[in-house]
Amino acid sequence: ERIWLGYHDRLHRADIERALRMTWRPPGLTFPQAARPAAGALSPDETLYVINSIDPSYWERPARGLDWTYRQLLAHIATGDWVLQGHLRHIIETGAVGPWPDIEAGNAQRLHERRSSNDRALTEEYLSMRHETLRLIAQLDDEHLKLEIDLWFRPKGEHPHTVLDYVLGFDAHDRAHRDQLRPAMKHATSTR
Repeated sequence: ERIWLGYHDRLHRADIERALRMTWRPPGLTFPQAARPAAGALSPDETLYVINSIDPSYWERPARGLDWTYRQLLAHIATGDWVLQGHLRHIIETGAVGPWPDIEAGNAQRLHERRSSNDRALTEEYLSMRHETLRLIAQLDDEHLKLEIDLWFRPKGEHPHTVLDYVLGFDAHDRAHRDQLRPAMKHATSTR
């Protein structure tokens, strides 16, 4: 299905175009043993497959069940690591968990700042943000991962959560939003 619908060509074209624009090479990252599953789960491959398969005529259409267009949803995906990154930086710098930011206001600000960004620019930003997230996870040590954190999106009274729980569960954010993009994929729109 993916090859016949042009995904393979679009993916490699995007990879080649990106490579031609840069000479930077990513450093090898070593992750704490307990966080290695998170590093694998946060690979951008599946999200890139979905992004590169979006029917271009759908970017400005309303996303199903959301108050955003598909492009605005991509802008959220592109910047979606900002809360996790803030926590990880604070933990690395201080050895303690910091307070949660105003997530709704932060998301709204990031969407507003990217209101004229196209899908290519947002995809590049997503890859940059994801690399930074992985770089930060690689800087964590076992003591950081054992720190307790109050996960505001979990019911009160659950067992205490750790930074490791937060890091391991973060890919659920990606999956949820990636699935919201899927109805705009070319094979999904060609059957309508």
